[in-house]
Amino acid sequence: AARLLDLAGIVANRNTIPGDASALNPSGVRMGTPWVTQRGLVEDDMVEIANVIADLLQSTIPYKISGRRRNLL
Repeated sequence: AARLLDLAGIVANRNTIPGDASALNPSGVRMGTPWVTQRGLVEDDMVEIANVIADLLQSTIPYKISGRRRNLL
């Protein structure tokens, strides 16, 4: 998700959340919002940004790599 958002110009990073088995494989996404207020955006703008994020995440299809990953590296 973080990579997809980055491609759309929305900065996010992977972050561990309670219940994650390992910090090496986090399942959360962290987004900072200070830039929103620094640029003078208001609540209605944030709703639009949230809609864009939701559209991006809902339009993707998760995939899994079958076989041994070691062969790909």
